[in-house]
Amino acid sequence: MGMGKEFYDNFKEAKEIFQKADEILGFDLAKISFEGPEKELNKDLNAQLGVFTVSIATYQILKGRGIAPDIIGEHSLGIYASLVASGALSFEDGLEITKKAGELVQEVPGGMVAIIGLGKKEIEEICQMTRTTIANYNSPKQFVISGEEKALDKAIDLAQKDALEVVPLNVSSPLHTRSMEGASQKLASYLNSIEIKNPEISLINHFDTDYVRDKERVREILVKQITRPVLWEESIRRMLSEGVDTFIEVGPGQVLSQLVQWITREVKVLNVENLPSLEKTIKTIKN
Repeated sequence: MGMGKEFYDNFKEAKEIFQKADEILGFDLAKISFEGPEKELNKDLNAQLGVFTVSIATYQILKGRGIAPDIIGEHSLGIYASLVASGALSFEDGLEITKKAGELVQEVPGGMVAIIGLGKKEIEEICQMTRTTIANYNSPKQFVISGEEKALDKAIDLAQKDALEVVPLNVSSPLHTRSMEGASQKLASYLNSIEIKNPEISLINHFDTDYVRDKERVREILVKQITRPVLWEESIRRMLSEGVDTFIEVGPGQVLSQLVQWITREVKVLNVENLPSLEKTIKTIKN
C-alpha cells in the first residue's frame, strides 16, 4: 500500500494523472493504491491499474526534469505503460486497454511461479513433466512458469528440491502461454476502436526482442504479447548491443533492476519508485 503516494502528494503531474485515472475508471484508484484495503489492492486488476498509473505518473515527473529514454524496454503487462511513454497510445487509451486486458485474462484460470537458482534446461525438464510452460526468461538464474494450479503445485514440489527460491506470484492466470489465445483474440477486436500512433521513441518488445517503430507493429504486439513468453534477458542483451549503458526502472518495486544486474554488471541500473530514488536518479543522470 502507499504505491505512488509520495509522488501524488509532491508533484502536480502525478496528482493530475491519478485524478484522470479515477475519472476514467469511475472509482477512486488513488485511495485503493494509497490506503487499501490490502485485499482490494491485491486483486489482479486493481494492482495492474495501479502499477500502470504510478508508472506513467513517475515517467511524467522524470520527463518534466529533462530525463527521457533513448530506447524503451517492456516487461509483461508493463507493455501498456511503455506504449504510452513511447507516444503510441494516449494515457486514456493505455488505461482502458490495461483494464480490458486485465478483465480478459482473468477469464482463464491458472497462475505463475518464479523459480530462482535453476538453469534453463532444468526448468524445461520440470515443465515437460508437469505440463507447465516457461512464461518469463528473466535472467540466467530466474525463470517464471505458467500453468493450471494443479500442474503448478507439482512443478513447485519438483523445483523446491534444488532451487534457491520458489515464489508463487500474485496472478490468477497463466499469462504468456497459448492458453491465452482466446483472450488475445477478444483483445484484438477491442483494439479496433483504439487510436494507435507510430511510437515517437523506439521500443523493444518482449516476445521477439525486435524494435516497434510503427502503429501496425504496435497493434501486433498488443494482440500477441499475452500468448508469448517474456524474453527479458534477450531484450536486455539487445539493448546492450545497441550501446545502452544506463537502465532506469520506472514504477513500484526493483524487480526489473535486480534482473538487469543478474544479466550484467557493466551498466548503471537505477529505479524510481519514491522521493529518495527519484533524487538519486536525477543526481546520477545530471552529473
